[in-house]
Amino acid sequence: MSGDQTFGRLAAARRAALGLDQQTVAAAVGVTQQTISRWESGGAMPRRGVMASLARILQVDADQLFRSAGYAPERPPGRLDDAVHTLNAEIQDLSDAQLVALLDLLWREHYERTSRRSRS
Repeated sequence: MSGDQTFGRLAAARRAALGLDQQTVAAAVGVTQQTISRWESGGAMPRRGVMASLARILQVDADQLFRSAGYAPERPPGRLDDAVHTLNAEIQDLSDAQLVALLDLLWREHYERTSRRSRS
């Protein structure tokens, strides 16, 4: 089964299981109902930037959704990969504003740390 068929089947099954219609999902993601239909039928694939929102709406693991779309390989084992996967699971329910605030905080922490190192 190709990525588009896997993704479309997963998206349609999750949407149906949650009792959502295509129009509701489309409005939540910011696309048209026709776009949702094309995704589910395998006629088109969502942009990577839409996938996190779609995963939240469909209540599915974002990694699983990315893999089903053929965007990401299976996660190789490793300390950093495990940390990223854990972090992803923890932040998937944050709003866009909360994610921006988190990224801003992380950037400031990184900047301060690298500034301290360069002064040493």
